[in-house]
Amino acid sequence: MLQRVRGILSNLGFYALWGIVAAFVALVAYQVYVTLLFIGILIVQNPATRPPGWNTATIYGLSRFLILVLGGLWLLLVLFLEGYLREGTRRRQLWTRVLRVALFIGALLGLCYALLSLLSK
Repeated sequence: MLQRVRGILSNLGFYALWGIVAAFVALVAYQVYVTLLFIGILIVQNPATRPPGWNTATIYGLSRFLILVLGGLWLLLVLFLEGYLREGTRRRQLWTRVLRVALFIGALLGLCYALLSLLSK
């Protein structure tokens, strides 16, 4: 009985950790969305860089497209993460793998913030 309870608690802990990582990835995906939308606005505002036919109404279409693409990428990444972290659990490397994912996603978040900071000046 005790072994069964330990297994259930271990699975609950795994899924909680997976959910936390998925939420962090969603936060970063939103930041990427904002960064790309800001770049699109800057491109439309400058006549020298504006593609033919683009105007401020084009940003709405760009926004919808980015939501579709980034949402699909988020879903694929979360599905991949479950197997990746599950394999880390079997090999007793779960925390190492979580740290790798967190560092990669954190670097992407830092890159977005740096790009926004650089372009907003």
